[in-house]
Amino acid sequence: ARFDPSSVSVSAHDMKALKGAFHAQFWMIKRAYVDCVVLVKHGSFFNAFDIDADVGHEIGLRQSGGNSGFMRKVGFPCTQFDEWAAKLLALGYSVARVEQMDEDEHASKRSSKVMKRECC
Repeated sequence: ARFDPSSVSVSAHDMKALKGAFHAQFWMIKRAYVDCVVLVKHGSFFNAFDIDADVGHEIGLRQSGGNSGFMRKVGFPCTQFDEWAAKLLALGYSVARVEQMDEDEHASKRSSKVMKRECC
């Protein structure tokens, strides 16, 4: 089941069908910021997924990693956030910056397999 970009709803059934905890985390964030290009921090990179990856491709970002179904991905180094966000803003897009809220060294203490992330 693919996300409907005209809707802010992702059904419980579709959430359960997602591959892994990160995919569910991404869609929980994306459905709250459906009107924004969501840029998610992963270590030293920011990545955009699915329909946001399509927008990133429009501004010159290249697909990275494998295409795991509907989770296409484009990204750039964290040090270039301002540059890429400015390109999106110049085209009239809103940007949601999603940061990691705990450090990798705390991974063993997390109750979840995925790092906590929030839109800042």
